[in-house]
Amino acid sequence: MLFAAVFTATPIIAAPKAATTPAPAVKAAAKKKVVAAPLQATVKSVTGIVEKLSGDDKHAKWRPLKPGEKLSEQTVIRTGLGARVVLTFADRGQVTVKSGTKIGISSFRKSGKLVKTRLGLKYGAIRAQVDSSRGSNDFRVRTPVATLAATGTSGNIAQWGDFSFQCKGTSGSWRAKTPLRTIAVRRGEWTNRQGTPSIRIALAKLDPKIGDIHGGLTRIEVKQLQRNSGPIKTQTFRGRHAFARIRRVPRHLIARLPVKR
Repeated sequence: MLFAAVFTATPIIAAPKAATTPAPAVKAAAKKKVVAAPLQATVKSVTGIVEKLSGDDKHAKWRPLKPGEKLSEQTVIRTGLGARVVLTFADRGQVTVKSGTKIGISSFRKSGKLVKTRLGLKYGAIRAQVDSSRGSNDFRVRTPVATLAATGTSGNIAQWGDFSFQCKGTSGSWRAKTPLRTIAVRRGEWTNRQGTPSIRIALAKLDPKIGDIHGGLTRIEVKQLQRNSGPIKTQTFRGRHAFARIRRVPRHLIARLPVKR
């Protein structure tokens, strides 16, 4: 007799995987972002004629600025000749707006422990002192030709139509970004709208621009001698008597004078 054995295998069912979908509370926490709260700058002191203009009001007019006032975002300030105003930005910095300056508060907000300050300098000069000892600080000043960023530092910034842009560091470090390059400005250094290091600016000022450094005469000087080759008065002494001699410079000698090309 033949016997046939039949084996049946029972399938093994895998254990269900743990759910990877985050809980609703975790989703809500992830979607929740820290909203930057707007802050207000305080007018510490005012000297001379200083006016403000609120950017929120389209029909706003220039009004005198008084000590103790609170300035919100989109506020523009201008100072007259000999005037000055000192602004405090919470506990993170202080800005002194000097004479003949127009500046605006573009943004002043706090997100967590980080305080962001954005100022727009149209023309004039300011002195900025930034304090990062109480928390993170993102302080920037934008001018028509450069943008400056500072963290825990101070410096002088100027933007004039005649002398263009200048940034001078008094402590810490500034990062000046110009159309040509980005340069770090440390204590005692300065830069211009091209982002030129201060050492190069100083050396360029030492280069003499007047006269002829080669010992010769310029073309203009030679032409003046040719047109005005009149008598040259000289004095000679013979014994106790002195008299003046009149001499003329020959034209053929003038033509041989060295010329700077």
